[in-house]
Amino acid sequence: MIYEGLFNLVMLVVLIRWRYRFTGANDLLALYLGSYAIFRFGIDFIQLYPPIVLGLTGIQLLCLGIVGWLAVRLWRAQIGQRRPAGAA
Repeated sequence: MIYEGLFNLVMLVVLIRWRYRFTGANDLLALYLGSYAIFRFGIDFIQLYPPIVLGLTGIQLLCLGIVGWLAVRLWRAQIGQRRPAGAA
């Protein structure tokens, strides 16, 4: 879809420009995943997929889970409780 391609092109430019601002190993990936989840959550309101729970589609529920996971990750990083690199 055109809007998804345009979003990915914009995110490529953003990630290239901001690549030195993030020091964590997966910070750029987290930025992309969070941005894409928010984008996809909104886009799914105009697509015709059947709602599952509370009027939300399966992908919207997944996107909420991703954003929630990233929020917890960000919160843990802010309070200095980030897991060691080798932890699962």
